Amino acid sequence: MYNMSQLTACLIVTALIVPLAQMHNIEDVAWVSIFGTVGMLLAMVVVVAKLVAIYATSPPAAPTELVATGQGLNSALVGAMDIAFAFGGQINWMRYITTMRQRNKFATAASLTTGFMTCVYLVISVTGYSVFGAGIDVHKPISSVVGQDMWSIVMNAGIFLHCIIAYQVNVNVWCSLLLQLTNPKYAHELAHHHSGSWSKRSVWLGVTLLCISVSALIAYSLPFFSIVMAVIASLGDVMSMFGLPCLFALKLLKLRRVEACACGVLLVLAVGLSGCGIFSSVQQLIEAYMGNR
Repeated sequence: MYNMSQLTACLIVTALIVPLAQMHNIEDVAWVSIFGTVGMLLAMVVVVAKLVAIYATSPPAAPTELVATGQGLNSALVGAMDIAFAFGGQINWMRYITTMRQRNKFATAASLTTGFMTCVYLVISVTGYSVFGAGIDVHKPISSVVGQDMWSIVMNAGIFLHCIIAYQVNVNVWCSLLLQLTNPKYAHELAHHHSGSWSKRSVWLGVTLLCISVSALIAYSLPFFSIVMAVIASLGDVMSMFGLPCLFALKLLKLRRVEACACGVLLVLAVGLSGCGIFSSVQQLIEAYMGNR
């Protein structure tokens, strides 16, 4: 509906994310993230409503299939990695749990959020596939293929708000991680105190700008949404969802033999799935890049 250059969009996002990312304490970030959650829930409601409206007024654009055929193994693996990316927020859980006052409730909170989002994703995916069938463009977010109207502005505003807050959380996590590796003292002081000297804050600001620069470089050089998400999921999300928890359990907990065997099998599967996902997504990324030249 409104055309905007990629450079302009990048500058707007940078102007918003730089001040937001200077919130060092994860508890402050958690309060702000409520607005991002509300924005995404609003966008999801609009998407489902638009999909239902389309389904009620016109037949599916293409036939539906119980098992998709003709896409190949690489496309299937990229799709699996995209699903992993949808739950990629789990990589931040280790940062959250360190600030919880009642850490024994972490498992309950994680189970509730994962279960809720699984139901939401299923509703959107089933409704979207019922409307568009096998002809849906899997390389675009579903919000980009439901048509443009005034409700789309509300939907995209909610998604934009959510993405800004999500980037803020990710920058906070990456800043904390990088500083923890390079300067643990600064990392602890900035993460657990609301104030600090300019010299300490400048370190965090520098890491923030580095993260933004890397993100901008990826966005400009590899403009393939679905495949890039699959690469990210293959490199980190699969292992953070399955591999690392199993590894931690094997190393830190006293498990029964059956539990230890189950963790070992799941760890091997996670490593294998991550490797296959990396191979498939990178291969498709190269093909898309070469075809786009």
